[in-house]
Amino acid sequence: MEHLKDVTIVMGKLSRLIEGYIREFRDGGDGFQDFSDEAIMYALLEYSKFPRLFTKAERIVYIHGKCLEFEGKPHVYVSVEFDGQYDGFMVLYPQNTYKDLPF
Repeated sequence: MEHLKDVTIVMGKLSRLIEGYIREFRDGGDGFQDFSDEAIMYALLEYSKFPRLFTKAERIVYIHGKCLEFEGKPHVYVSVEFDGQYDGFMVLYPQNTYKDLPF
């Protein structure tokens, strides 16, 4: 591992391990493309701090929220749908309700 000012370069076998964790969210579904790799790793580390009995959907929602927290974006409550045919997921953002309409 090489340390530079405010940067760490991870090389070798550890970098392939990290890539595997990030790939789960990049290639496994839709909704994490706008987040940096660092945000996803932060969210996974936060998730691993305490044992949780979350379902797969609850885990994705939690990690999505932590990614928003890392990047300083406002928190949005999302839901997750799974595609059984392709074994993927999609993060769904809430739609505007009739109260948000201008008339």
